[in-house]
Amino acid sequence: MRVGRFGITDSVMATETLQERVRAVEKELAQLKRQLATDKPQPKTAPWEKIFGSFAESEGFEEAVRLGREYRESLWHKDDGGTS
Repeated sequence: MRVGRFGITDSVMATETLQERVRAVEKELAQLKRQLATDKPQPKTAPWEKIFGSFAESEGFEEAVRLGREYRESLWHKDDGGTS
């Protein structure tokens, strides 16, 4: 018997332990593959789609829309030299 770098005293025992671990990983991988094969893929939803329209009935919504429009229009007037 010899002591290896990781303190393993019996190389046969280390090999058996490694083989057991590989078998366990292979078994779990097979289970995951079966699960993925049977699960239906979920469609990806863009983050903005999750909240789109959720504030339309809230207090202050119309004011926020108005202020946003005024701000965007103020930028347009700056771009064209200040004329409408």
